[in-house]
Amino acid sequence: MSSPDGSARTLTQSPWGVTLPLARRRTEPGAVLLVPPRRLGVRLSVTQGPRLVPTIVAMVGNLWHAVVVANDWASSDAWFMAAVAVAEARGPGGLCDVVGAGDYINHSIFNLGEIERAVARLHSANLLVEDSGRFSLSSEGAALWDRSPSRLVLERMMWLEGALRAHEFDPAAPGLLDPAEYRNAVAAYRQRFAKTIERVDRRPQAEP
Repeated sequence: MSSPDGSARTLTQSPWGVTLPLARRRTEPGAVLLVPPRRLGVRLSVTQGPRLVPTIVAMVGNLWHAVVVANDWASSDAWFMAAVAVAEARGPGGLCDVVGAGDYINHSIFNLGEIERAVARLHSANLLVEDSGRFSLSSEGAALWDRSPSRLVLERMMWLEGALRAHEFDPAAPGLLDPAEYRNAVAAYRQRFAKTIERVDRRPQAEP
């Protein structure tokens, strides 16, 4: 379509533009960002013809993602809750202890975003207690953990992923974690783990 002066006419993007970050190992609710068109600054030309179709399909899919999962619990929330339960078996655990328990459960280390979201959500849902950098389950959180039909940690974590959906959290709850605290906890855990491996390597080897 052309304007009266013969130049190509363009159409502005629909009322809301949608953007998503790169895909990650775990899909995290809240990863969708809705941006008004005036801030997105994207214009689509009708002269692009068939090339518009994939763009429109992607926009619709991203909008569906935003509506369906934006305020839902994430699997990493259940993972963090399970790690707190394991770490506090010897009393309220510091973040280093929780990171270590998470590695024990899932053979992976929490990233900063996973911990920030989990702490904010679990705390706002009255399932987690944080006191001077030490974490423990609240009485309601401990009761939920104990309701799992399995005693195996990994199976209890997987059960939690569904059970958490019966609990509401505040999507606007502020984070309680200092990024420096996270870096220090991960560094301390890595150092502790390295020392453990070193002690194991020094053990006398059995004769063949």
